[in-house]
Amino acid sequence: MAAAERQLKAYLYKNMYQSAPLTAVQEKAKTVLAGLFAAYRADPSLIPIQRRPADGALVPTLRAICDFVAGMTDRYAITQHRQLIGPVELPEAF
Repeated sequence: MAAAERQLKAYLYKNMYQSAPLTAVQEKAKTVLAGLFAAYRADPSLIPIQRRPADGALVPTLRAICDFVAGMTDRYAITQHRQLIGPVELPEAF
């Protein structure tokens, strides 16, 4: 049983989890997240007022940016990226 499980896992990693099409999308998604973080870091006023720390200190602001971006759905993150940074090429069903 353990050998069959290892064989199945190896197949799944090779043909699904680490497939070329998936890793290409993962790299683009990382670019979207990094771009959003950089945009919000450059201008924290872009973060909704209820999500911003009152004092504007660096560490709480960075935490607020991380929390805001982490809470985004894929679709919302892509929309925000398009509005703040520019187009992003991801598959339609993404």
